[in-house]
Amino acid sequence: MPLTRLDNLYSSKTGKYLYVSPDDFNATDELDNRGNSPLRPFKTIQRAFIEVSRYSYLPGNNNDRFDQFSVMLMPGNHYIDNRPGLVTENVVETRYFDSANLVNANRQEIIDWAVAQVPVEHPDFYYPGDPQTGEWSRYKDAFRLIQKNRGEIIDRAVAEVTVDYPDFFFPGDSQSDAGSRYADAYRLIQKNKNQISQDAFNFMNANNPPSPLPPAYNSSCVRDIKHMMDAVTLDVFQGEGNVHTRNFIKKYFNAEGTDWVGPKTFYTPTNATYDAASGEVVLTFPQTHSLTTGEKVYIKEGGLSFTCDMDGNQSVKSYPRRGEDPYAIKGFTITAVSYTHLRAHET
Repeated sequence: MPLTRLDNLYSSKTGKYLYVSPDDFNATDELDNRGNSPLRPFKTIQRAFIEVSRYSYLPGNNNDRFDQFSVMLMPGNHYIDNRPGLVTENVVETRYFDSANLVNANRQEIIDWAVAQVPVEHPDFYYPGDPQTGEWSRYKDAFRLIQKNRGEIIDRAVAEVTVDYPDFFFPGDSQSDAGSRYADAYRLIQKNKNQISQDAFNFMNANNPPSPLPPAYNSSCVRDIKHMMDAVTLDVFQGEGNVHTRNFIKKYFNAEGTDWVGPKTFYTPTNATYDAASGEVVLTFPQTHSLTTGEKVYIKEGGLSFTCDMDGNQSVKSYPRRGEDPYAIKGFTITAVSYTHLRAHET
């Protein structure tokens, strides 16, 4: 009988017989293989059992079809993986076996993730010869930004449910516990964010306006207040810790947390005096400056070195000291200026 007719004869079975042949070159456990042809058998007994279960099931109760299939085992070494069962998770070889299967099953995704993670860990890297400003670069930037902010995106998406669907609650969750109050607080603040941020700015501007006014002062301040509210309310919604508030504040400081970011003008004084009783500091500069009264000056940690009368001016000590001198962070308000001098007080 020609092979083609034999193939057709074997393949036309209704599914009563399933074949397992671990050593057959054409054996496969792929989902598109029904295993009802000896020319394309299953590779493992477990796969045959899965197929039996699939076609034995019928919708409804107590009506599954039994004794409908026969599993024919071809000559060869058949291995049965009976996990969970007699093999325990403490067996090292079992963990290796699991790891190998998981890696092989997800091989392409692992490769894709590894390549995609490069722009996250090394944002300035690019493959030699690749354009740095093409469409692919934008995709990498998008991936990096999403991954860098993944936690906040997830938290905010969950929190926004309370804003868009105020009557929603997760099945099984209490509707009157602390979590519900946190959700209410988040929703109410977010619903009134524009009014709250504008009121906060108006109060700050009326009591302590900056001098000179920075560019786009009003809009920039209100924008930043809204960003701060987003961070604080998200921590309120989470009900534990202040991770989002800290991450927001860190954006205003350098990586070490010792100085804020943004435009600054630096001056190096040639002489300085400090009166501990009045809190007044007088700085002398070798060149003229553009500072005016009412502005603030911030002195670098350990930027001024003094001797004092306590030890007869024998030792030199550097000020301000972070964690000990409060105005190391607060700064000094200028009360009087000349071309090369300024007088400032602790305020």
